[in-house]
Amino acid sequence: MNERWERIVRTAIVCGLCAIVLVFFRDNFVAHLRSPVRGPGVLWAASGMLLLCFRTVLWFRYRAAPPATLADAPAMTVIIPAYNEGAMVLEAIESAAAAEYPHGRLQILVVDDGSTDDTWEHIGRAAGRRPGLVTAVRFPENRGKRAALEAGFRRASGDVVVTIDSDSVIDRGALLSLAGVFRDPRVGAVAGKVSVYNRRSGLLPRMLHVHFVLSFDLLRAVQSVYGTVYCCPGALAAYRRAAVIEVLDEWKAQKFLGAPCTYGEDRALTNYLLDRGWDTLYQRSAVVHTIVPTTYWKLAKMYLRWDRSYIREELRFFRIVWKRPPLARAASLFETVLTNLRFPIGYVSSYLWLGLVWNDPILLTRLIALGGMGTAFVLLFYLHSERSMDLVYGVLYACFSAVALFWILPLVPQVEEPGLPPIGEHREKGDAQGIYGKAHSDGAPCEPRRAPRRHLEDDRGEHREREQLENLVDARAGAPDAQGRVRQYEQRPAPLDRHAGQAQEQGAHERRGARGVEELPHGHRRRMQHRQAKQHEGAPVRADP
Repeated sequence: MNERWERIVRTAIVCGLCAIVLVFFRDNFVAHLRSPVRGPGVLWAASGMLLLCFRTVLWFRYRAAPPATLADAPAMTVIIPAYNEGAMVLEAIESAAAAEYPHGRLQILVVDDGSTDDTWEHIGRAAGRRPGLVTAVRFPENRGKRAALEAGFRRASGDVVVTIDSDSVIDRGALLSLAGVFRDPRVGAVAGKVSVYNRRSGLLPRMLHVHFVLSFDLLRAVQSVYGTVYCCPGALAAYRRAAVIEVLDEWKAQKFLGAPCTYGEDRALTNYLLDRGWDTLYQRSAVVHTIVPTTYWKLAKMYLRWDRSYIREELRFFRIVWKRPPLARAASLFETVLTNLRFPIGYVSSYLWLGLVWNDPILLTRLIALGGMGTAFVLLFYLHSERSMDLVYGVLYACFSAVALFWILPLVPQVEEPGLPPIGEHREKGDAQGIYGKAHSDGAPCEPRRAPRRHLEDDRGEHREREQLENLVDARAGAPDAQGRVRQYEQRPAPLDRHAGQAQEQGAHERRGARGVEELPHGHRRRMQHRQAKQHEGAPVRADP
């Protein structure tokens, strides 16, 4: 039944493409192309048709690589960076630990990037459940996702390194599927297929699920045919460790226009590997389910961040593409140049066609019909991947993106709008507080929010306020100089330059090197004992608040 359904959908795709070409050439498009008003719109439609033909032909040639077997699976390390993820990080770890892969050749590294909530407790719980498999690493302060991934790459012992976002869970067969691609010695990185974990939690996640399926099973499948997948996503990607170590220092220190790059680390790393001559492929059978935004503004901030990294890395790719093999170079140039030219042409033609529709409202129905025909054709690729009526949400997403998301790309070079944090410095998905925190413009990590006292105890005295908080505890427990300590705490002078103090602390952490990181190798580290409140003249010892 599945093979029959696949043949039906593939036949429909061929017939749909022929219909689009016939409709386009039915009119005298050359005459319209010469028109100063209609010309940009016709040029935009013609370039879109060329891209559809190009991608459809290559899509038919895509084949997923066979997965590795339990016998020949290479040594693998899974890295899960986390920041203020809460209980979701436990699900991510458990999905990796429960994946079908020989545990004797699997290492799971979980890096807590200075979380201020209970993320570290969940990580410790997972390490305690699976001693010898899960290793926990903790930063005393937030350093950013690149630093967390770098720590994982340097500690990795496997020949293949897989990165998974802490708000994502993988399918059982994902690790073997990714490992199988590395039988080809030319492969440096592999992109997994990203699906939506919370697709049933609202209209936006349902629409995004269809969009994600098309982005991976169509676009990345096409790119994989000529060995140049432009972005191996942070949600699920696999790398040849030897290739990553070769570019790790450059990637960690990457700057753009003199400023440290704090976002788009996945596409940046992919570009570095392409620059060194490695192929990057897509593996359809390696599936990860990730949390996506459920509100419009969170979605807008996500796309703003993505588009910023897109522009930066596209500029870099135009220098890298000349190093690719001839066929890959030609295909990459054709797709990227045509895709990027369509953006300005599309914006210009939209304004011109608004005037035409204003004078001739009937023209609007024709435009809607043509747009609907193109959308229906693209959704055939979704039906090939998932036999589901959720394709209706793909139609809704096409309308939604045209009306509500058109402003994002032109806004990217501009200063952020009020209410939108600097792009790439704060990541929000769903209702989470954000996986990776802010970083100052000078590259120094921001000062974390004040944590509960149990977290300050775990930081081994890294925070200056620890002693002041303990003084308050002593006061509540009845210490002799309680009132004086309370007054001293309440009247403490405010710091004159919090960023300067933070920079000094960061320098101290760097000098301490490995001592600034807490590790749980092969098991759950005992939580540091809370400092007992002092007992004064027979008064009962009070519990830590």
